[in-house]
Amino acid sequence: MSTPPRDPRSIHVEAPAMQEPSEPVDGIHVEVPGRARRWPWVLLALAFLIGLPLGVIGVSSWSAWRGVERVELAGVLQGSPTGNNYLVVGTDSREGVDPNLPNLGSFSGERTDTIAVMRVEGDTVSLLAIPRDLYLPLSTGTTNRINAAFAFGGPAALVATVQTQLGIGIDHYFEVDLAGFLGLVDALGGVTIDFPHPAFDEKSGLAIETAGPIELNGPE
Repeated sequence: MSTPPRDPRSIHVEAPAMQEPSEPVDGIHVEVPGRARRWPWVLLALAFLIGLPLGVIGVSSWSAWRGVERVELAGVLQGSPTGNNYLVVGTDSREGVDPNLPNLGSFSGERTDTIAVMRVEGDTVSLLAIPRDLYLPLSTGTTNRINAAFAFGGPAALVATVQTQLGIGIDHYFEVDLAGFLGLVDALGGVTIDFPHPAFDEKSGLAIETAGPIELNGPE
């Protein structure tokens, strides 16, 4: 007797109202054959990806969603009975980012820093975060950390690995890289982060001398 697919459920949030898009943001890649009404849920997933409070995901963020780059995964996506399972990925690719930005670093290649499965059910979104260092058999035929699937086999290998290891079908794939991250934050007009203590980091250039709410833009 086969085991029924497991439900990815961990975080539940309500969907915000959205308006039509106006300006594109580079660095966002998507495989979404479904209808446009699904896009608000992807915005919520991005809030999770970049650690934003859900309250900042509103009308202004919807202006970022036009002209995203498509990824062909028709032969890999197994699909689900409801058609509402998304694999949401955040990568550290620096393609398209101004090389003169301070503390950008000189990393080569592309790694998945964030991996999550999102399910849309009515007015509720469920998110299951997958640790990037989770060690398991990959669709590439090796056993390694799950983010190695993307590094060695791209989106297709990552989708296949998630489907096999979680026992669920994925319907849609959504990826945002560093350029998309910066663009999304700027499209929101910056974000406010509450620092409970002063914070300093030599590598990133972070220098928060006073505890409390600080507004940051994309590059910051």
